[in-house]
Amino acid sequence: MQRTDLAAEAHKLRCDAEKLTEIEGIKCREFTKSGVKMTEVRVINERGARAIEKPCGTYTTIEVPNLKYSPEQGEKAAQLLASAIRSIGRLDPDRLTLVAGLGNRDITPDTIGIRTAEGIMVTNHLSGALPESLSGRLSGVCVLIPGVIGTTGVETAEIVGAVVRQIKPACVIAVDALAAADFLRVGTTIQIGDSGIHPGSGVGNNRGALNEETLGVPVIAVGVPTVADVETGVGTAMVTPRDIDLTAKRASAILASGINMALQPQLSKYEIELFTG
Repeated sequence: MQRTDLAAEAHKLRCDAEKLTEIEGIKCREFTKSGVKMTEVRVINERGARAIEKPCGTYTTIEVPNLKYSPEQGEKAAQLLASAIRSIGRLDPDRLTLVAGLGNRDITPDTIGIRTAEGIMVTNHLSGALPESLSGRLSGVCVLIPGVIGTTGVETAEIVGAVVRQIKPACVIAVDALAAADFLRVGTTIQIGDSGIHPGSGVGNNRGALNEETLGVPVIAVGVPTVADVETGVGTAMVTPRDIDLTAKRASAILASGINMALQPQLSKYEIELFTG
């Protein structure tokens, strides 16, 4: 089976391969919200987890074919992302949230997490230095860009874990580039999950997991596919679009906007944009 980080896609591939309409241990539903197609996959036991090779948890996908080129669709996707993050119920406005931007700055398809992190509204250092109009309305947010083991010599999970132990956030939002099986999903699908993330799993480069078990706090995973495991006559190949820089730039801006709205519910979009520039 083709490799994919998307639970909805893995579920469909397994069903198609085995000619099934449903898989034991998995609940899947498709629905439309604000005119956008969404899919929720709940992996409820280990049998379901083994079937699609995804940890138990809930995975929500937002599908926006015009994500790269339509500002209106991008704004709608950001709002849906914010709603999906809040619905997980792990955010605490009275406690700190850590946003971890994963990836490799030197490889364009792998910059989604880093670019998203650079657009996050960082507030934890502003205590006592806020204008009266913002006082009491901001939630504490920190950002970490841990890099990759090839440039740091340290596992990403170890770096994030050390920071978590030091600052003790209520939860971590980990953002990363994903892999899909369908090329049409590249740059057009957002996945939000509550079971953490395994960096590099979609391209066969598994690193240490970032989840509640390893970090001791809940981990919300957010990502967009930037590569696809496409079938060829002799196997499969990882491919990425020619306009990958535009894809990464646009998708990262939408992810940052959605995460900012989720973390700062008392601020308007205009206030957030003023703050982040």
